[in-house]
Amino acid sequence: MLANYTKLKSPEQRGIIERKVRFKVITPVFGGGVSNASAESEKHIKEPDRITPIRGAAIRGQLRFWWRVLQNETDHKKLWEAERRIWGMASEPGVVSIKVQASTSWEEVPVFTCERKGTRWQVKPIGGMQAIAYGAFPLQPPKEELEKRDAPKPGVLHRYNAECELELRFPIHLREEIENAVNAWLLLGGVGGRTRRGFGAISCDELSVDAVLWLQKRGFSLQATAPTWRSAEEAWKFGLEKLQKFRQGKQVGRNIGSNPAHPHVPGRSRWPEPECIRLLTGRSDRQHTERLVKVDKFPRAAFGLPIIFHFQSNADPKDCHLKPKDRERLASPLIIRPYRALDGKYGCLAVLLPRRALDPTTLELTGEGGPWKADPTLTEAEANSRKSPLRGEPDPLLAFLDFFQLPENQEKLP
Repeated sequence: MLANYTKLKSPEQRGIIERKVRFKVITPVFGGGVSNASAESEKHIKEPDRITPIRGAAIRGQLRFWWRVLQNETDHKKLWEAERRIWGMASEPGVVSIKVQASTSWEEVPVFTCERKGTRWQVKPIGGMQAIAYGAFPLQPPKEELEKRDAPKPGVLHRYNAECELELRFPIHLREEIENAVNAWLLLGGVGGRTRRGFGAISCDELSVDAVLWLQKRGFSLQATAPTWRSAEEAWKFGLEKLQKFRQGKQVGRNIGSNPAHPHVPGRSRWPEPECIRLLTGRSDRQHTERLVKVDKFPRAAFGLPIIFHFQSNADPKDCHLKPKDRERLASPLIIRPYRALDGKYGCLAVLLPRRALDPTTLELTGEGGPWKADPTLTEAEANSRKSPLRGEPDPLLAFLDFFQLPENQEKLP
């Protein structure tokens, strides 16, 4: 006897939620494809996947991460069991089904150009791209390529010019958890690489939540500009420029240059790491024999690792690397990206992931004469050192959030 298909239950009646999320990529994408470059001279070339530019597996990984961020479970075993059951593992599928529909419409976005200067090439940001270039520094050719006769080719970003659709199927009892993970991804995540610096940011016109309030209710520390830009990229540039000023800007992270004939050359850093490295290595340019910052700590580790410290003078230390001991990197808990307000305009967010902790991580500095153990934690007295960009706040990330909301006429220190 034939089954009566008119009486079959709908997915929701069977306890299954089916949801479609249409989203747009609102900032240029950093890479996103599978890189097969083995030569060091080509590793700065970051290409998207031309066939499947936005893969379901990549989105699953993003949603899995944001689901984990939003959990309050402190028992790691219980957390892993729930994560495995919902999102799956290599040998076992999870209960969430994901499918992505996206076209292959890409446009290259150059960031850097190479100009000949004497016997080598010099990498410079293209006009109007200075702020984005600060976040896209891995696209620069390695220094060995800058010394060759032929002009090196910098990597480029890619702008994605199509609307995408994400299809989700999941058990109805997981509705709140999955929808919260999707919302967090739409507000803070993205596609491709370096999404925590705003590359490949996404936006959904159907998302009807106040971004700032939604994030604050879920434990994120943040600062947000008013939504005053019509372009997501202009809002994003504001945030990257703020970070650049905080870490390296004149009269913020650095002194004004001492040579009036070269006003674009920055002065000495107001952060403690360079002075500490000079002390550890016993190398110092004679112009820097008198210490500017008398603190032997590495607070900028809080922004993510590794960090390469490069000195301009040959008398100063050679390049040193700061990284976690026995690991290569430590992801930054700081997210900078544009957000779309309900009125359609864009603002910029500076957000800290909840429950961040750097203290348990052992850091080491490698270089000539090393390695050395590196301490990132400052006291209040150390954060109050003269002209410090921290302005008395010992947590560099909270100090940046304070700096993020300062008007431009209050950014500089004497």
